[in-house]
Amino acid sequence: MGWRIRVVHTTGYSYETPVRESYNEARLTPRSDNRQNVIVSRVETTPATRSHRYTDYWGTTVTAFDLHAPHTELAVTATSVVETADALAPARSATWEELAGSEVRDRYTEMLEFTDYVERNRDLGRVAKALKRGKDPADAVLGAARWVREHLAYQPGTTGVHTAAVEAWEARTGVCQDFAHLTLLLVREMGIPARYVSGYLLPSVATEVRQTVRGESHAWIEAWTGGWWGYDPTNDIEIAHRHVWVAVGRDYADVPTAQGHLLQRGGGGARRHRRHDPPRLSPSRPAQALTRGSTLGNESVTGSMGVRRPWRRRSGCSGRAPSTRLPPARLARYMAASASASAASGSPPSGIRTTPTDMVTPAPVSTGSSATARVARTSAAWATGSEVAGSTTTNSSPP
Repeated sequence: MGWRIRVVHTTGYSYETPVRESYNEARLTPRSDNRQNVIVSRVETTPATRSHRYTDYWGTTVTAFDLHAPHTELAVTATSVVETADALAPARSATWEELAGSEVRDRYTEMLEFTDYVERNRDLGRVAKALKRGKDPADAVLGAARWVREHLAYQPGTTGVHTAAVEAWEARTGVCQDFAHLTLLLVREMGIPARYVSGYLLPSVATEVRQTVRGESHAWIEAWTGGWWGYDPTNDIEIAHRHVWVAVGRDYADVPTAQGHLLQRGGGGARRHRRHDPPRLSPSRPAQALTRGSTLGNESVTGSMGVRRPWRRRSGCSGRAPSTRLPPARLARYMAASASASAASGSPPSGIRTTPTDMVTPAPVSTGSSATARVARTSAAWATGSEVAGSTTTNSSPP
């Protein structure tokens, strides 16, 4: 039985001096696929501005917007209503021979690569080899996730958003981002395609219908062993109705919640900065450690549940990275050319605006975000319009 969850995620920034120009991207829109259906989703900003949506190389919906009036604060609020499904059993059709074959390695090459976050390590390579021995691919993935859960202690504040898997392993502590990266390292060492997933986790199974609870952004992994399926190494649980999937990529670098560029003018002239989302990915604690109504870190999720109803699967993604999408660098060049052509012709530029690349990392005065999720059901009520957490949805369809 699927759940319907309403998520409200708010991220805020405050600056010491007025920002004259701000160019931003937000990855806050949940995905629609064969296990998740987005009923409605919107992203709003304060100060208000027009936004543009596009799908990035990995298939994630990105909301791009820019501000050209002086401002000292920026708030981004994403509101979504999502239907989730029960757990999907691990795919077991692929053999080790098939995974080692050229067809699979060519198709999923990006999800087999090692990155700055997921670096190769000789000691961990030996661990992966031992975990793989005598198991089929799906069981090897489960073994890797459980090994990480056993050997890595969940400790907020000990790692940051730029911490790599090997660094977390050496410290033997981390948060959900580190649990996911370390699991990816082991799984890719085995030769199994695996990807990083970011989203939300409703903290408690016992949440009542229409009850509002507070949780946080979360991260887990998906592996391809004949089909894509997910597992949550932080909590050692399957991906099921409490997980809301937002973005996917090779590692955290492909799925930042918010990032952008800004221009400030002070006594010394103009200063350009590059702003990322808050200085750490705020993870979800293991389920047993979370308490209803608690607030942890810079990002949080509030959730409530509604009446259960049967889940109807939709035809969804093919299970491979959307290689038909333009890579980010190529997209930027394309948009720059488009903007130049539009300027020459006198017509307004289409798509997102391009921004300078010679920017340095800034230091916003304060950042903070919160998210609220509520599950409410009865499809008939949603078709005609019903009140959920103080807002009315009428005849909404996935964006």
